[in-house]
Amino acid sequence: MTEAQSNSSSNDMIYNPPPLPDYLSRNHNLNIIAGVPTDEEVKKAIHDVIRAVNSVSTVTALYDHKLSTRLAQHLFTIQMGKLAYWQYFGSSNLQDSCVPKRVSIWCFSEENTYKPPPVPSHMPISLEPVVGAPSYVELESAHDAVRILEGLAHSN
Repeated sequence: MTEAQSNSSSNDMIYNPPPLPDYLSRNHNLNIIAGVPTDEEVKKAIHDVIRAVNSVSTVTALYDHKLSTRLAQHLFTIQMGKLAYWQYFGSSNLQDSCVPKRVSIWCFSEENTYKPPPVPSHMPISLEPVVGAPSYVELESAHDAVRILEGLAHSN
């Protein structure tokens, strides 16, 4: 699982990626990220590995659904760290157009309930509402649903 450690501020954050299996580490390298991640570290490195993992999703011997979930968690942790840095320290060097002008702290509250979208009846998975931060099982369930939908989209 991705770990984010901090000594004092988001500028001191250290993000540890999940280990990659041999077949991925030959062509891809996820380094530990210290401080605010660059777009290159986020968009290129992490997304490239996620695409590589997804490309072997039909090869049972190679595909690791837990690695897919850990990579998604790693990406999310980094994105939230970047957002928190921008929000709390007002960095002008973050150029992401997707970063909102203001983020309310309520969106991270343990009291929030996140209701999933309806899932088609032919999908062999059900998603339940999540209260507060999702558990690892809830994250895996959501990633399974996404993979099933992507598989159906590519099979037509």
